[in-house]
Amino acid sequence: AWAKKCLDYGADLICLRLASTDPAGTNGSADAAAATVKKVVTSIGVPVVVYGSGDEAKDVEVLTRVAEACSGEKLLIGPVVKENYEPISKAALEHGHSIIAQASMDANLTKELNVALCKSFPADRIVVDPTSSALGYGLEFTFSIIERIKHFGLFDKDKMMLMPILADVGGECWRVKEAKENADQGILWEAVTALSYIVAGANLVILRHPTALKLIKEMIAEL
Repeated sequence: AWAKKCLDYGADLICLRLASTDPAGTNGSADAAAATVKKVVTSIGVPVVVYGSGDEAKDVEVLTRVAEACSGEKLLIGPVVKENYEPISKAALEHGHSIIAQASMDANLTKELNVALCKSFPADRIVVDPTSSALGYGLEFTFSIIERIKHFGLFDKDKMMLMPILADVGGECWRVKEAKENADQGILWEAVTALSYIVAGANLVILRHPTALKLIKEMIAEL
């Protein structure tokens, strides 16, 4: 129901976070998570991004099961990191999905991970998540990382740095004290953060608030 509501607000795709699988939280099962993803995917007609909990070991179990349960649905799943990319990318390849490669805040490590992935996985099915900071909490650093990745790809013609970039800003922005203090301020915090990363070269931004989404769509139309 929430996924459908997001579409009513104008979302182009849905990002589903499997927070319940976090071992530090409720430690939900991979089978239950996969069933949830399958239900959402078959209920809406737009692309779906699926994030695990971020626990490297548990994400292997969860995301490989999701890939299998949703075979052929062309999900974008992740994050895959240096420590767990092999089994997740293998499952994604076998079942027709794309993956989110994550090397936190480091352009060189991003390239290393992409090179390793491309030994067995198609480059045109990889999206890079450099990890995103909120305005006032490291935005400048993330901005510079995105710029570097784009520079290596576009100006240096480095094929391992030509993947689209995902900026996952919603969760980061709404956890900061400025957003918690005032909803209108939080909306602007999220919108300014997202626009900054779009200017830096991000191809996809994940947002939380529908008004922030509306503002970003208006800004993109103006650009």
